[in-house]
Amino acid sequence: MRKFKRLIAIITVMLFALSIIAPAFAQDESTQETSSVYDQAAKILQEKGILKGNEQGDLMLDKSLTRAEILAMIIRATGQEDVINDYKDVEPSFTDVPKDHWAFAYVEAGKDLGIVNGYPDGTFKPDKPVKFEELCKMLVAAKGESPAAGKWPLNYVRKALDLGFFNGIEDEVGIGDVVIRGQAAVAFANAFFQPEKTIVVKDVKAVANDTIEVYVDAYLGNEIATLEDGDVIPLDFEIKDASDPSKTIAVTLIDSQASDFGAGKLVLKTAAQTPNTTYKVFCKGQDTGKTFVGAPVNLQVSKVASDNLKTVTVTFNDELDASTVKASAFKVNDSTSGFTVGAAADKKSVVIVLDNAVSQFSTVKVTVLANTIKSKYGKVLASDYNANLTIQDTKQPTVTKVEALKQNILQLTFSEPVVPPSTAGYLTWLKVDGVNQVANSVSTDYVNNVVKVVLTNALSAGNHKVEVTNEVKDFAGYSAVAYSGDVAVTADTAAPQLKDVKLVYTDSNKAVVQLIFDEDIGSASSVKINGNVATVSVSGATVTATVNISLGLVGVVTIDYTVADLAGNTASVTGVAKTLTLDTSAVTITGTSVDSSNNITVTLSKPIYNKDGNAAVKINGTSVTYTVDTANSKVVIPAFNYSGSCTVVLTGFYEATPLQLKVPDLSFAVTLPDIKRPTVKAVAYDIVGSTYNVYVVFDEAMNTDSVKKVTNYTVNGSINPSSVSVISDRIVKLTFGSNIVGGTLVVYGVKDVAGNEIILTSQTLTTAVESLTITAVKFTAANQVAVTFNQGIYSIAPNAFYVTNGTSNYYFSSASYSVGDVTVKFTLANLSVPSNVGGTYSLISNGTTIKSIFEKTYTSSGNVWANIDDGIAPAVASVTGGVGTITIAFSEAVTVVNLDAAVTVKDSAGNVVAATKATISNGSNVVGILVTGLSKGNYTVTVTASQIKDVSPAQNTMSSDYTSGTISVQ
Repeated sequence: MRKFKRLIAIITVMLFALSIIAPAFAQDESTQETSSVYDQAAKILQEKGILKGNEQGDLMLDKSLTRAEILAMIIRATGQEDVINDYKDVEPSFTDVPKDHWAFAYVEAGKDLGIVNGYPDGTFKPDKPVKFEELCKMLVAAKGESPAAGKWPLNYVRKALDLGFFNGIEDEVGIGDVVIRGQAAVAFANAFFQPEKTIVVKDVKAVANDTIEVYVDAYLGNEIATLEDGDVIPLDFEIKDASDPSKTIAVTLIDSQASDFGAGKLVLKTAAQTPNTTYKVFCKGQDTGKTFVGAPVNLQVSKVASDNLKTVTVTFNDELDASTVKASAFKVNDSTSGFTVGAAADKKSVVIVLDNAVSQFSTVKVTVLANTIKSKYGKVLASDYNANLTIQDTKQPTVTKVEALKQNILQLTFSEPVVPPSTAGYLTWLKVDGVNQVANSVSTDYVNNVVKVVLTNALSAGNHKVEVTNEVKDFAGYSAVAYSGDVAVTADTAAPQLKDVKLVYTDSNKAVVQLIFDEDIGSASSVKINGNVATVSVSGATVTATVNISLGLVGVVTIDYTVADLAGNTASVTGVAKTLTLDTSAVTITGTSVDSSNNITVTLSKPIYNKDGNAAVKINGTSVTYTVDTANSKVVIPAFNYSGSCTVVLTGFYEATPLQLKVPDLSFAVTLPDIKRPTVKAVAYDIVGSTYNVYVVFDEAMNTDSVKKVTNYTVNGSINPSSVSVISDRIVKLTFGSNIVGGTLVVYGVKDVAGNEIILTSQTLTTAVESLTITAVKFTAANQVAVTFNQGIYSIAPNAFYVTNGTSNYYFSSASYSVGDVTVKFTLANLSVPSNVGGTYSLISNGTTIKSIFEKTYTSSGNVWANIDDGIAPAVASVTGGVGTITIAFSEAVTVVNLDAAVTVKDSAGNVVAATKATISNGSNVVGILVTGLSKGNYTVTVTASQIKDVSPAQNTMSSDYTSGTISVQ
């Protein structure tokens, strides 16, 4: 090839200058090697029927070929010999190829196919030996290729060489040479019969639900070859289900950008794979012996929608792992409370049930948190998904299905969540065979839009007509479309069967055991545990039995029971032995309710109790009183003083079960009515000339009309104010024309905005309104200053003050207070002070008017409080475990009132551990506490707030008790 390229360069110059034809050049290889190349190529052409020998079988590879012979060979090689018959009777195109010439039809076909053109004189010269450059032109044209740039014949010669037609014999051929049969055989074999690349699949793996990577080796003959784009096509591959070959997935394309052909890596795009299905890979119809497992799709939210005011449905692109469908995976309006969730029947959707139905055209923001909810194949959302949904209900609810689950249980399915008019007793909205039904209970399942009715009396077996009236409404207030239809009731003759027995609580004197049946229980007339009579309660399919014996943690017990299902079928069993299982399920809230006194009752799945004294119930972040009803797994929370939307949190409780597990915080949202009667918070008088003003401050917003009535206020039982001025929704000013100082003011008949009337109140008018002054200023946090006044504040701006250390000034970004508060908390925008601050900073007034609830103002300018006091409470900065020790560090220097009382250490079982305690000093101040003498294990530490004070003049006490997480001691 090197010689030929060199020759081409010389020829190009010569043709340009002299227009002459260069002679052939000599071959480098031996005759034996050349003959071998000829023989191999000739054998291929002989097998294809393109090259034939004489009667003796000699292929005559050293003989020349005529132009007609080579053209006939080309037409045979290109598979177009079947068109020859179409040219036998056409008019001759060349003067020297008449119709009776053996190659007439071949020549005419070759001309039409653009393989040959003939000579300018109208001849073809069919019997003339073919030359090298002529063969190049014919082969290039037959392959449908265009010549290279330049003039004849170099343009065709270059192209033929670039296409590799003469690979192996480049040094034997040249322009002007007559081509012999062996050389033509090699050119034909290279042009038309190159050995096909064999693809050997080494490995296959799925990288996505629609993508696989196939790793291959390519061979040309038996030689390793380089695979190129185009050597394989999608149809070369088939993918079949290994267990059912009739099920296939299509290979749609080869991703050339992602593939690396040189390295034998093919990236194939496929139709959607069935996750966890094993597939076989076939290449060109042959089983490669390689398999891969279908990849699951990445989990994505495909739709968020709602057609009602109570629920929102989030639909995913794959089936979900039902165990991960939890409320903690979602937010509604950026809140983690105020709703519950449930998996829908389609297994791809989650229904969010709002605690409080929204109003028409409300916008609800739904967030699905990343890495929480999983598909059944373990895939999660890669990032948070947010959707803003405008909710509108425009349709009446309809009954879509009625079923009889039991002879006394009807299940009604609606098109959307509905509100049954009554949940027990006589049902005006439900008839069976024309008779209104009486129910033990009516329960709703908003996830599946189901209303379950447990009838007091069982229906007879057979068909019954069920009617649902339009008294049933949805949460938009639309009445349901009246329904009438038949339901088949099957006789229930099967007695209930005991499925499981769980030990939920035991101590030295008592045990609580749950008997779980395969259906709802109507009554339990007798239950004995190890021969001891139990007191029982029934809830659904669970009978809870309490006996006055200890059962330990696990073991086999003997149970006697007589129970009946809701259809009256009785099971009476004596002496059945059952192995107790421990209830390890998480404690959940199963229901909440509010009575007329705003007592909130929380029903739990298991009993809880305040094991270590650190449990608390908080409403809107404030701890409140509560009562735990362990026997009934309830917590009762008095909330008389609360109203509106409230968040309730139960924190720090433990299960009242054998395992005594700590319960994670439980929270829920509740909307409480305002039932608290208002009270008078403060009364003061002010004398302006001959006018006596009395200011009355209420503890909540009041009804304007009621507080403006002069007859609702009297002094000494006979003097009414001449007028009443409303200063704010909580403050009124009573104006008197006579001296009322020292008299008794009675307030009655006024109401708050909810309509609650005040309790009759008497106040002696002995407090005079003073000038508005500041009584105290102190830091209460690193970026917070509390300013206390001698009377409640009505209005104040954040820029009323600023802080300075004499060098720099620091400004407030906000002021936090409610009308009537005497203390206002200012937040600093650009200052964070240490915990032991004091004596460094001053409060400066800028002259902005501050107004009190008694209409007094404060407008002084300049330094109003030098040396702002330290009011920052000390805190636990860290708790760390060491070898036999625990170290407690504080945020600042402290005084420990009583060392033993200050720190309590408990082991992993919750038992108090005796340990030695000592203070840690930094030379002059106590900065921590060291606990020593501990064994290897896990502990928790509680620091009692009342025992820790800082060393400032104010002796600030820790704000609340501190309990650590698990501390590991080596």
